[in-house]
Amino acid sequence: MKKKLLPIIISIFFSLFSLPTIAEKSHGIAMHGEPKYDSDFSHLEYVNPNAPKGGIIKFGSYGSFDNLNRVAFKGSKAAGLGYLNDTLMRRVWDEAFTLYGLIAEFADMPEDRSYIIFYINPDAKFHDGSSITREDVVFSLETFQTKGTPNQKKTYGKVVSTEMIGANGIKMNFVNNEDKELPLIVAGFLPIIPKKYYENIDV
Repeated sequence: MKKKLLPIIISIFFSLFSLPTIAEKSHGIAMHGEPKYDSDFSHLEYVNPNAPKGGIIKFGSYGSFDNLNRVAFKGSKAAGLGYLNDTLMRRVWDEAFTLYGLIAEFADMPEDRSYIIFYINPDAKFHDGSSITREDVVFSLETFQTKGTPNQKKTYGKVVSTEMIGANGIKMNFVNNEDKELPLIVAGFLPIIPKKYYENIDV
């Protein structure tokens, strides 16, 4: 009887240790290890919180442009278009590859990185004061999957499905978990554009 039970006990033992790690909501995500800053940090160490605010700064740029569309791949885009739309999270410069909440207040990412859940900050807004919603995030993802640059199509195409979680969460499921950078790339590089504007124009 003991010999018959032994394989079952061993199987249960290893199955317990092979269960996927449950993701936990966090203010930041890191490629390796844990984020440097706690959830209650007031400012980045390399930023002077007492620096003067306001005024005008001007940058020069070579060449010309014939495209002011943030999405369209054709033509020559105007310099600085990348500053028009925020991303779900923002990278910092005193860590190798760590991102902290921006449009997304928190994120869940399991250890195997097979998906990521973003929780949209209820205070996140576009330049016109309108709220950024999960529908805007889904629209942005689908737009760059189908109308972005070849690299954007390839990268964001690895998100195979999305799910609405709770009141403000959006889950992105990946085709597999082989690309360990993918959750961070989606978090830090996908521009979030307003659905109400772009759904009515041909990009």
